Amino acid sequence: LCSLSERLKQLLELGSLCNDKQRLCDGLDARVKRLEEEIERNESCIAGLEEKAAALSDTPVLLQQSENERENALKAARELSQLERDINDAKSCISQHEEAAKDYLAADNESRGRKQEYERLDDIFRCEQAGILALGLAEGSPCPVCGSTTHPRPASLSSEVSIPTETELKDAKSSYEKAKALADERLKAAQSLKGKAAGLRNSALSAAKRLLGDDCGWENAAALAKGRTSELDEQIRRLDEGIKALEQKLTQSRRLTADIAAKQAELDAQIEIFMANERNRRIHTSARPHIDRKS
Repeated sequence: LCSLSERLKQLLELGSLCNDKQRLCDGLDARVKRLEEEIERNESCIAGLEEKAAALSDTPVLLQQSENERENALKAARELSQLERDINDAKSCISQHEEAAKDYLAADNESRGRKQEYERLDDIFRCEQAGILALGLAEGSPCPVCGSTTHPRPASLSSEVSIPTETELKDAKSSYEKAKALADERLKAAQSLKGKAAGLRNSALSAAKRLLGDDCGWENAAALAKGRTSELDEQIRRLDEGIKALEQKLTQSRRLTADIAAKQAELDAQIEIFMANERNRRIHTSARPHIDRKS
């Protein structure tokens, strides 16, 4: 009877142990299944993130290309802006030369007029001087000018011409010399501006042909430069918008990369936990038949 009671007690203990094992195995099964589902969700999430990241993988290259294109457009715009300034400088210098040429012609005309007036007065003065000398000539006496002792046709004073004084003659000569000096000065200024204008024009035209094509001429260079500048401004505006969008995509790509790394770390940890639980589940599952045989 005692032996039977002890045997019953053992059976009850084994039954309780078997139930505990069963609950433990059931708990491990549920945990393993839950981990499998979480791993599957994480793998699916990572796959989705990687797909999005793949769609943005060319963003750095596209951004670099757009930035290079923008830099080239800005460089071209700066060169065209300089070209427009050079054209304006050349045109301004050409206008200055034209004005200087007009000033020279006016001064030259004035100089010629002053010269003619001085020479006219000088001729009159000289002629009248000859008439004054002739008054003192006597037959047989030498002429103070030519030395002749005979004077068949001595000069006579004119009564119809206003005879200039020495002071008036000097003033006329001084006036002519000043006018001549001014004309010479303005000639040099005009020649200097002519050379400068030609240099600026040739330099600007050379730059225009390089930037706008060989068909570009001086007459249409400014208009072509202005039109091309407007095109570049629009291109730069579009590139700025594109670069801003690409920068946002690049930020999104980097965020996706960080999210993938975080999810991958989470997945690795889940797999490690899953493997540990799977080992425990197998150990406890393999121990159940032994307990059942005992019972």
